[in-house]
This record gives sequence, C-alpha cells and structure tokens, in this order.
Amino acid sequence: MKKRISREVAREAVEKAVADGMTVEVYDTEVTGLMFVASAKGNGSWKVRYRTRTGRRRVPKIGSWPAMKVERARRDARDMLTAVMRGEDPSGDRQAKRQAETVSEAVELWFSEVEGGLKPRTLSQYRRMMTKIWMPALGTTPVATVERRDVERVHRGMKQTPREANHALAVLSSFMTWARRDKRIERNPVEDVSRHRAAPRKERFLDDDEVRRLWQVLDSWENGGRRVTAVRAIRFLLLTGLRHSEALALQWDNIDFHLSLLRLTDTKTGPQDRPVASEVLVMVTDWPREGAWVFPGKTSDKPLVGLQKAWEAIRSEADLDNVRIHDLRHSFASTLAKKGEPLLIIGKSLGHRNAATTQRYAHIHRDEVMATVGRGAGHILAVATGRSGEVLQGEFPKKRKVSN
Repeated sequence: MKKRISREVAREAVEKAVADGMTVEVYDTEVTGLMFVASAKGNGSWKVRYRTRTGRRRVPKIGSWPAMKVERARRDARDMLTAVMRGEDPSGDRQAKRQAETVSEAVELWFSEVEGGLKPRTLSQYRRMMTKIWMPALGTTPVATVERRDVERVHRGMKQTPREANHALAVLSSFMTWARRDKRIERNPVEDVSRHRAAPRKERFLDDDEVRRLWQVLDSWENGGRRVTAVRAIRFLLLTGLRHSEALALQWDNIDFHLSLLRLTDTKTGPQDRPVASEVLVMVTDWPREGAWVFPGKTSDKPLVGLQKAWEAIRSEADLDNVRIHDLRHSFASTLAKKGEPLLIIGKSLGHRNAATTQRYAHIHRDEVMATVGRGAGHILAVATGRSGEVLQGEFPKKRKVSN
C-alpha cells in the first residue's frame, strides 16, 4: 500500500502483519523509494528501493523500527537516493566494504554491540581470548574469507590445553554467529570444527591436616605483613564457600552484619542473599575499612584484581600441590556434606540453584541454612586453630558495635 508513513501508520502495519500472519509493506508517498516492512513476528524495518546504473535492483535495509524513527528513515533514504542519482551504488559499495572488512575490524564492532548485554568479567574473557588466540592468526584476514581449515589449524595447535581451546572456539563461534546474522558472512566456519576431548576436572578437597597447614601459612603471612589483603580473601573463601570472583567484588555495603547475610549483586545466577557464619563476620570487623571494597586493590578505590600469584606461593609453602583457589569452595561444600547436611541446604549455602528455585526456598530454609554455614565454618576454624566447639549462631553479637 502507498501512504505517507507516520508513527501510527507503522504501528498499524505491524499490528496488521501480526494479525494476518503475513508481511505488510507500506510505500512512503513523501520519499519515493522508502518503504516500511512489517513482519508477522511483530518486527519492523526500513528499506530503500532503487536501481543501479546497470539496472540492477537493490532493496537494502537502512534501519529497524522503532529504534529508527520516521524522520531519520526519510533523511537516510534521501541521502542514499541522492548518491544513486550521482551514479553510485551505496548498497553494493557497502557489501564490497564488508567483503574487505578484516576480523579485527569486525570484532571491535561486535564488542561495541554486545558489551551492554555481557557481564564485565565475561566481556573481559572474550577480549582476552580474541586478542591472545584468534587475532594473531586471523586478525588481518577478511572476515568473509575465513574458512573452517583456518579455525582448525589454530584449534589443533592448542591440543595440549583442550579446555582453553574449546572455550576459545566457543568465543569465536559467538562472534561468527553475530557476523552471519549481520550478513557479513554466509556461514559460520566454526560449526563443523570438532572440539577436543577434555578430561573432566578433578575436584580436590582439603583434609583436616591440609586445612591446618594452610591456616598456619596464612597466619604467618598476615603476621609478617605479606600480601595481607590476599591472605584475608583466602581465609574468607575457605570459610564461606564463595566463588573468588564473588568475594573480590564484595563491598562493605553488601554485608548485612545484623542478619548475617552477604547481599551479592552479581553472581552466576543473578543477585543473591548468601548466609555467612557470625564468627566469620566477627573476623571481618577487625579488618580496616579502606574505601568501599572489602578486599581493596593497590589503591582503595578499586578492588583486588586477582589472587593467583599469592595463592601459588601460599599453596607451595603449605605443601598443597594441585589445589586451585576454587577448590576452597569445594572444600567448604565437602565439609558440609561430611557433617551430614542435606544437599538442598548445601546448594542454598553455595548459591547453586537458579534464581527462581533459590527464591522458592529463601524463607523456608533460612534458619537451616544459617545453622549449616555456621557448622561448616565452625568445623574449619576448629581444625585450623586447634580449638573445639561450634560457631555461635543467631544474631550478630550485640557487644560489638558495627558501623554500616
């Protein structure tokens, strides 16, 4: 149909397309060549019709509705049609430019589009994988010419680190999926690349003797003023079962001392309230508050970036071969399991379930969960320090004044 396209006309076209289950096209009477296309799925797009000097018909898309308003669509359509009058082929030129676009150029566009929908840590991992692994091999290659064998050559070269190789392949596949959806390529070259077989990771749990050795080394380091913030973070991980990324992102405002809760704003399954033993919080109150972060970095306005170097030195001194930082989380969970705690409660203690399931049990099991984390931390502290007894549960001790 031909009409002067307006916001209302576009909306009505989309409603009609959805109701009739078919595409509806509206041709603008103000700018000849501009058309609005409404799909049966409820989407709308702006296109421009023209013919090249050789008579070839072009109907390129210039924007999506409602992100692109009518006024902007008309302006862009006029600019394109003016170029056509000069003998140019804007759509063909754009396709040619995309054919020459390199992987490194396209990757930057990809990052600019996806960064808003990714967690900062995930985006950082994607950047690291692309920069470290794929850019040296494919960065200067036109993205439209990347073939499966190019990808396989890099992937095969990483067979000694199969898990990292497969992760890198998944990141490249995400990029190529975007490129195909954006019509930069016709087919994802990663699709038929076989993944490496990676042996399942062995979970490592600290036994009581190892806990004692680790605690003694932590005491030695802290008393000697060595990497004190990292030492405190490792103690905290051992006694809470948090992921190290959750702990390092912790701010003082995230700690509810009176309810013995850590109000985590960014976990793998979304925001969570995670219970923590009261005695752990007593330990935390003795730490200085240097800015917003519980574990500050070199400057107090930023969090501690990583624990790996400190952990490797501490692990070596404690004679804990092949123990990863994440194994402290496994050790906390195994302590709860050995004490006979139900799997449901252990999962709640560690934040394992999705947000909906977690919310379902939030009130029913809170007391049980509070007692569970207390028993787990209490056992570890008893082993580490050589004293007996369980952690006191209930309200945070009133005799200690805590400023929030």
